Amino acid sequence: MQKKVIFQKNLLYSYEINQIFEKACENALNRFKSPVITAEILLLTILEEKNSRGGKLLKKLLKTETEWFLLRYKILKKLHNQEVQIRSEISKNQHYFGYLLKTQLSDNEFEKLLHKRLLEESVSTFRNLLVIETLERNIFEILEDEVKISILASNTRRYSNQL
Repeated sequence: MQKKVIFQKNLLYSYEINQIFEKACENALNRFKSPVITAEILLLTILEEKNSRGGKLLKKLLKTETEWFLLRYKILKKLHNQEVQIRSEISKNQHYFGYLLKTQLSDNEFEKLLHKRLLEESVSTFRNLLVIETLERNIFEILEDEVKISILASNTRRYSNQL
């Protein structure tokens, strides 16, 4: 069975959303040293962008400034605890696999791994499963399909009729 690729060339969204995603990316990489934009990082970015529509909405939902600071603190504390555990329990060459695992689990599942101190073992198992799955695939076919999709998506080259 062959997968059907649905690709929308021009995804429409507002300039404000673009700014929030760029700021979330910057926060993830620079502030939290994480290669993944988690829901927490995205929420924190929206929360801190007080002039955006999302920031204004959150400001209205949180009745007092104290509630705003408490929510921000809880998010920061959770992010810090998860990052510290990833960096301290997982060997450096497996950090990316830890972040990949984090993206595949729900927040509760990831917290349970941290609580039960199974993070290192889980990341190693996840890495091994990814390697096995990768070796079982025909990488050349996948690469060929990806190149074709890339060509279709970015086929904006215009040729001059002049000689």
